[in-house]
Amino acid sequence: MTGFRALPKLLVGLCLGLLAGLATAADPAPDWRAAWSVSPSSVRNMNRFAASQTIRQIVRVSAAGNSLRLRFGQRYGLDTVQLTAVSVGLRAEGASIAPGSLRSVTFGGARSLNLAPGASISSDPVALPVAAFQDLVISVSGSGALGQVTEHYIARETAYISTAANAVDQLDASGFRRSPAGTPDAFFVLEAVDVRPATASRTLIAFGDSISDGYISALGSPFIQNTAGLGLNERYPDFLAQRLAQRFPGRYSVVNAGISGNRVTAAAFLPQYGPSLLDRLDDDVLAVPGISDVILLEGGNDLGFATRPNADALIAGLAQAVARLKTAGLRVLLGTLLPSRGAFNGALHGRPAVDTARQAVNNWIRNQQLADGIVDFDACIRDPARPGFLRPDLDSGDNLHPNAAGYQALAACVTLDLLD
Repeated sequence: MTGFRALPKLLVGLCLGLLAGLATAADPAPDWRAAWSVSPSSVRNMNRFAASQTIRQIVRVSAAGNSLRLRFGQRYGLDTVQLTAVSVGLRAEGASIAPGSLRSVTFGGARSLNLAPGASISSDPVALPVAAFQDLVISVSGSGALGQVTEHYIARETAYISTAANAVDQLDASGFRRSPAGTPDAFFVLEAVDVRPATASRTLIAFGDSISDGYISALGSPFIQNTAGLGLNERYPDFLAQRLAQRFPGRYSVVNAGISGNRVTAAAFLPQYGPSLLDRLDDDVLAVPGISDVILLEGGNDLGFATRPNADALIAGLAQAVARLKTAGLRVLLGTLLPSRGAFNGALHGRPAVDTARQAVNNWIRNQQLADGIVDFDACIRDPARPGFLRPDLDSGDNLHPNAAGYQALAACVTLDLLD
């Protein structure tokens, strides 16, 4: 009888254990999520740093976490980059670090790291809690000449250089200055910051060209950058992250996979514009930890830099990209192409033939059934009186790139119900 009396307790225990197992399977412990990233694009001769310098880079994470890790890469470099020390801390102001927040960064337990050409390496976990929209200061010191390093050349953020041999553990900004002329705002070898959030969350990637990258022109020229807005985090993905945080607190991080000058179907004519979107899709999107959603907005450069703009070729490229993203199980929103009449004084992107092709592509985007939804960026930012042009109050002045208010308008154009 004793065995029979124990049987109900045994069954209860088995049921409780089964329920606990189901609860664990349904609500797994949160894993790494991308909280900030950039897409590497090139190596330029001008970014060869002298011996024994420290680079201090500023990034803003879009999600909170109880720990973090950094990823560095030398995807396009021809030299092995020797990093003798790396640190991370919470930003106080400028290039200075908040007291008590400085952490050494290690790689397999070692503080130094050799980045071989083509390599991409994540650090060991760093016990540094971060809040959403908090700025980090990431310092890197090299041994000897850092050589030609992989960069993301339009960072819209200031980088700082110290001639000190190893200033990574320095809290204040003494000795640091803006990086040399010609490279005022690039990200060097730094690719991503991942966080381990307290609760399960999703990661959205803004995949595209200069419109996602947040480029703002000056003096009415697409080739002259407005440096007055550096460090203000006024890209459309930045504004979108703020909207998502208000609507779905703690549920989304937003990272940027835009490269200025990038094209969908062909490599760019300048190295800093990167390989084609189709060629970089695996590395820049599918490999991102926690990726769940993608907003794809690209194609203006395929048309603008072509002798004969080909809408059909661009449509085929976009369809291929959407299919690959969907096959990977991601939710995909496809964005319409922005107006560009008047750009380059009516040449290149501003030609009538480009606008005709753009409208054909946008008509396909609005009617295709491949993506999970669309974001009609064109309708949100065009001039009602001149549909081929940007609204004057949202134009940076080159008839091609929005200003900060324009990027905010693009973020407001995303229907958040599509991401619920």
